[in-house]
Amino acid sequence: MQANTEDEDSPIFSVLPLFFYQGVVTLVGVICDSSNACSRASIATKLWEAGKRRVELENLKSRMGHLLSSVIPIQLNEQRKGAQPEEVCVKLFHDLHIQRHENVSILFADIVNFTMLSAQLTAADLVKTLNELYSKFDKDARKLQCMRIKFLGDCYYVVSGMPIKRPNHADMCVLMGLEMIKTIKQVRAATGVNELGMRIGVHTGSVLSGILGLKKWQYDIWSDDVTLANNMETAGVAGAVHITKKTKDLLTGDYCIVEARSEDPMILALGQPTYLILPDKVTMMERTASIYRNKRRALDICGNDEILGPLTPSRISVKTKVSKLAESWGAETPFANSGRERQGDAEAGQTDSLRRPNYGNTVQSMTLIENHLHNLSNSR
Repeated sequence: MQANTEDEDSPIFSVLPLFFYQGVVTLVGVICDSSNACSRASIATKLWEAGKRRVELENLKSRMGHLLSSVIPIQLNEQRKGAQPEEVCVKLFHDLHIQRHENVSILFADIVNFTMLSAQLTAADLVKTLNELYSKFDKDARKLQCMRIKFLGDCYYVVSGMPIKRPNHADMCVLMGLEMIKTIKQVRAATGVNELGMRIGVHTGSVLSGILGLKKWQYDIWSDDVTLANNMETAGVAGAVHITKKTKDLLTGDYCIVEARSEDPMILALGQPTYLILPDKVTMMERTASIYRNKRRALDICGNDEILGPLTPSRISVKTKVSKLAESWGAETPFANSGRERQGDAEAGQTDSLRRPNYGNTVQSMTLIENHLHNLSNSR
């Protein structure tokens, strides 16, 4: 009996409850820590997914904004954001975002003998060629600070002097027309359709611009001056830029100008002569320099040589020539890059810039200097 009492009073039996208690506490702590670790891992995963989705949302918003800005100007886009869809659906008439612009130049262009080009190419090749052609026009318009309104089939028209005012809008529209004539000459040389040409009309005046529609928005311009510019294109001559006297009086560059004759009733009602600007061998940069120098000089010879030289017999098909010409312009298929990463777009832009020199920055810099000097002269 005394021996059992001594065993129970030994140090081992007195420490066992403490070990048991510590073991239970440690087990509970391990369970709680593992649960907290799982919770922290789950929270970290959710935070990472939330950050990833936020970046994707920002990219989608950026792409949507870029797509919307390609349809309507940024100024009207900001006004349109304030419209409430619920209120618009209830109203019988919604607010019209219309702006008036004074002293702008309007250019209308139309492809002459477009049906002959359609007969030479298949439907797919024709659409691809038009996409490349209009993309080339858009690049030239961006360089010359012109805003493309839209194109209807083989008709293409732009405006210079809006939404940002610029004093040399008439020269920019004429330069745009001359570049379009050079481009269509390249297509004519590649396809062999000698009757293919570009008929262009330019007029200076005021316009109303805005967007129409609730769902499918349409940006356009309206005024009598727009109608007159369209008539100038209709009454023009293929391979030349047909301008009104009002536009001619605003030109400061060096051009080969001859007086034109028109039988259009609306043009005859003006009681003023119209003029044709013939293409020559002067490059875009040389012409732009002459505009900003504001110095006129006489042009003795107005060449109309082909851009690609005389046509020579070749076994290359028209389809191959058009494809090579389109590749040299390097236009992208609409919405082809909507799913690519920005890194891929940056690399494509870098490759495109290495392949073709970019004169847009030079023209934009000269535009900023010109506007600054113009503001200083007005303030004095």
